Amino acid sequence: MMQMASPAPQKKPASSQFIMIIGFILVFIVLFNQDIRAKIGAATGYVFDPVIGFEGQYPVLTIFLCGAIMVFFSSLLRHIFTDWKKTARVQATMQTFQKEFREAKLSNNTYKLKKLTEMQPEIMKLQTGMSSGQMKPTIITMLVVIPIFTWLWSGFIGNPEVVSYPYFDTPWAFHASFFKSTVFPNWVLIYMTLSIPLSQVLQRAFKMVSWSAWWTRIKEKRFKRPSTI
Repeated sequence: MMQMASPAPQKKPASSQFIMIIGFILVFIVLFNQDIRAKIGAATGYVFDPVIGFEGQYPVLTIFLCGAIMVFFSSLLRHIFTDWKKTARVQATMQTFQKEFREAKLSNNTYKLKKLTEMQPEIMKLQTGMSSGQMKPTIITMLVVIPIFTWLWSGFIGNPEVVSYPYFDTPWAFHASFFKSTVFPNWVLIYMTLSIPLSQVLQRAFKMVSWSAWWTRIKEKRFKRPSTI
C-alpha cells in the first residue's frame, strides 16, 4: 500500500482567503462598471498608446504585444509561486492513491478500502494545498491583465475612431471586423489564438528551467546561509 511521502500542508489562513475573495469582487466590479473601466483604460492608454498603439494602424500586432506582456507576466508569476517538483510529487501521490483505490474496489478488498478511505482526507488536503498555491499569483496577475484588457476594450479596439482598418483575415473568417462578435468578440478570439500557444511555450520553458541543475545550483548559492565562526 502507498505511503504518504510528506505531511499534509497547513490550512491556508482565513485572512489570505478573505483577501482573495475581496480581490475577485473588485475584479468583477471593474469588469462590469463602465465608468471605472473607461478610467482605467484611459490611464493605461497614456503608457500603451505611444508604445504599442501604432496609431491604430496595426491592431493585430498591438493585440499580440498586449497578449505577450500578459502571458509573460502571468507565466513568470506562476513560475515564481509554484514549486514544480513538489507539484509533481503531489500529482504522483494522488495518481497512486486513485489507482490503488480503484484496484481495491474491483477486488472487493474491504481492509484496503478502509485504510485508503482513512487516508482520503489527507489526500484531499494535499490537493487543496496544491490548488490554493496555484491561485496565489492570480490577484497579482489581475493588476496587470485588467488595465491592459480595459485599454483594449474601451480605448483601442472598442473605439472605431482609433483603429484605422478594422478588418482582418483568418482561416475561419475572411474580412472579419474587430468590432463584431461570434461566440466572443472577434478581437478576443484573435488574442486567444495568438496568446495561448505563446503561453504554453513560456510555461514549458520556465518549467524546464526550474527542473534544471543550473537553476538548482543558482538557488542553492543564493539562499545558502554563511557559516558562523
